[in-house]
Amino acid sequence: MSELKALAGFLQPYHDEVMGLERQALDALAKGDTEAYTASMKAKAEKMKDLYPLTLPYLEKLPADQAKPLDRTLHGFSASANNGLRVNSPFYWSALLWDDDAKPGDLDNLQKFINSLLQADGQ
Repeated sequence: MSELKALAGFLQPYHDEVMGLERQALDALAKGDTEAYTASMKAKAEKMKDLYPLTLPYLEKLPADQAKPLDRTLHGFSASANNGLRVNSPFYWSALLWDDDAKPGDLDNLQKFINSLLQADGQ
């Protein structure tokens, strides 16, 4: 298995858990439960904050020129989540991984990143 495929293989279930937290939050909001919404969005941000260090073993196996842009992107995901937690903003947490102009059905940025890894690997 290639190193890119291994990284994508780690990221996909991680992504699915993050998006599960987001769906849980949106379901709570639809029911008017703002406390559950906030708790789930915070859990999403906490999970994203922890992403970068978990990917380092995968990045270390890649050539430096290949790892550097991936490292930057993954670090950015975690840093953004950390900023959102620092300012304690449910709105910020809800926007994690989404472009400003995202429409229903669009892919989030982590899924786009995973897809790009698989495409670069020839999948």
